[in-house]
Amino acid sequence: MIPYTLALDCGSTHFKAALFDESLHRLAEAKLPVQSLAYRTDRIELGAEEIWQSTLELIRLTCQQAGLDTSQVAQFSITSQAQTFLLVDETGAPITPLISWLDSRAKALVPQLQHALGKDFAHHCSFASPLAELQLAKLLWLRKHSPELVDRARLIAPLPTWLALRLGGVAAIDDNIAAMSGLYSLHTRGYWRSALELCGVPESKLPGLVKAGTPIWVNQACPELALSPQTVIILAGNDQTCGAYGNGCRAGVADKEHPWADKEHPWIATLGTALVVYRLAGPTPGPYHPSGCWGPYPGGGYYELAVQNYGCAALDWALKILFPGQELTAFFSSAQSIAANWQAVPPFFYPDQMGSPSAWVGVGSQPERAMAVLEGIGFNLRRLVFDELDAGESVESGFEKLIVTGGGSRNDFWMQLLADILDVPIQRGFGDGLLGAAWLASPDVKPPQNFKPQTWLPDIAKVAFYRDQYEQWCKCHRIIN
Repeated sequence: MIPYTLALDCGSTHFKAALFDESLHRLAEAKLPVQSLAYRTDRIELGAEEIWQSTLELIRLTCQQAGLDTSQVAQFSITSQAQTFLLVDETGAPITPLISWLDSRAKALVPQLQHALGKDFAHHCSFASPLAELQLAKLLWLRKHSPELVDRARLIAPLPTWLALRLGGVAAIDDNIAAMSGLYSLHTRGYWRSALELCGVPESKLPGLVKAGTPIWVNQACPELALSPQTVIILAGNDQTCGAYGNGCRAGVADKEHPWADKEHPWIATLGTALVVYRLAGPTPGPYHPSGCWGPYPGGGYYELAVQNYGCAALDWALKILFPGQELTAFFSSAQSIAANWQAVPPFFYPDQMGSPSAWVGVGSQPERAMAVLEGIGFNLRRLVFDELDAGESVESGFEKLIVTGGGSRNDFWMQLLADILDVPIQRGFGDGLLGAAWLASPDVKPPQNFKPQTWLPDIAKVAFYRDQYEQWCKCHRIIN
C-alpha cells in the first residue's frame, strides 16, 4: 500500500488540503471557505462542529479528486493558524465555539498580563509582550466572565488539537504552536506555570506536548472516514513555519540539491492576508528583535518572524474601492499601465489606514492610486525586513535574496516592484504550507524538482527612486499617525 499523505492547512479565510504520494507528488488539492459563527468588532468565533464537518468534506473532496478512498490515507499532517481554540468536555463535545486568533475581546486584560508576566514574557512566549489575541489572554477572559465553562472543560484544545482529536482521538499539540499561545515556556520547554496559575488552569486540562513533525498513532480512528487503525497524525506547526519548510528551509542543512534551498538560512516573505517575513535564526534561542516573534523550528534551531496585519487584506479592500466588482487582474493592469513613465511623486497609500479617508494621501488618478497600493504594501515589507528584523546588518543574517510566497507572489509586475523597493533579488517561492506539512511528515523524501525558479533583479535606477520614495512615505506616515 502506498503511504499517501493528506496535508491540511487551516488558514483564517480558507481551509486547504492536498494529497501527496510517497514521492511527494501532489495528486490533488482543494479548499473551502471558513465561515464565522460570530464576527463583531472584537469577538470572532467559528462553529466547532461546522469546522469539523467542513474538514470532513474537504478531506473527502481531495481524495475523490485523486481517485482514492479516505481509508487509503496513511498520514494526516496538520498545519494551522495559531491561537484559535475551544473548550471540550469529558465526552469530547465542544463546550464553546472556536475562539479565533483574530478575536480581541481580552484587550482590557492586557495590562494585567503585562503586570503579572511582562518582565520575562519574551523569553517564555514567541511574542515580545502580552497581546489580546493570545490564547492566554482569552483564557483569562473566560476565567473572569464564564468560570463555569473553564471548570467544566476536560480539555483546552487549539484548533489542530480539535481536528486531531476528531480524526484519531489524539489530544496533543506541537511545541511550535504551543509557544505562540502564552501558556508554554520556551525557557523550560513545557507549560508555563506562572501563566497557568494566573488563569486558574491546571496542566491536566491542556493537550500533551510533542515536537512539530512527530508522528502520532491514532487512538481511535475516525469512523466517519473509515480510517485505518495504523493511521498516523503529524502536528506540523503554524502555517508560516510550514510555508518556510515547503520552500526548502531546513534547519542546519544547506541543501544544494534543491535550487530553491541554496542558502542555509533563507528569508521568506508571504504576501497573504497578512504580510509576514520569516527567517531561520539558527541554534541560539531568542528573543532576537523587540518586535519579532520567535519559536522552535522543526528539526532543530529557531525561527523569527515579523508580521504586519495589513498585507493583501489591504489590496482586497483597495480593489473594492477602485475597481468594484472586478478581478485583481484589472488592478494590476491599471498600475502597470503607468509604470514605464513613473517618476513623479505619487499619492501614498498606507495599508494600516485601510477603511479610512487617510488610506491614500495625495491626489492621483485611478492607475496612480492602484500603483500607490502596491508600493505601500512594498514599503511595509521593506520596514519589516530592514527596520524590524535588521536584515543586511551582518553577514550572518544571510540576507542576499528574498523568497516571496502567497497569493500576491503570482504577479510578475509586483515581484519586480518589490525587487526595486527592497534592492535585493526576489525569487518566487515554489512550495507552500501544504507541501511543507507533507514534507515534514516524510522529511527524508526529496520533493520533485520539475520547475525553474524565477528571480527578479533590482533595477538600479528604480532602486534610487524608491529609496527616496520610501523616506517620503515614512515621513508622511509619522504625520498622519
